[in-house]
Amino acid sequence: MRVIAVAIIVSGLTVPSYAAAGAGPRASSCLKFALSHTKNPASEEQYFIWAQGYMSAIIMMAPSSVDSDLNLLPASYPQKSQMAMIRGICAQDPQRSYSHAVRALYRHLGGRALD
Repeated sequence: MRVIAVAIIVSGLTVPSYAAAGAGPRASSCLKFALSHTKNPASEEQYFIWAQGYMSAIIMMAPSSVDSDLNLLPASYPQKSQMAMIRGICAQDPQRSYSHAVRALYRHLGGRALD
């Protein structure tokens, strides 16, 4: 599991074409995310890959008894539903960061490491 999480994190650290050099999705506002995926719908999946890596890193940094069994892609809440939730959170407050929306998703999935 940790090897997969590290691979996701490393792949999320590359700077895709939609991000400013050195910034990445974490530094993006929800407005920038919305503009990016409106202009280039494929970029939303790249943001989501970063989100999965970010949530994996949260799990890795949490104490071993917290969130170690958290499933980031449960069958009951598939990727498309999670992406829709992030879009909805961002639509409510475009000035917030994309990472704010990802942290809200993490909590929605049952994550407690951020509490």
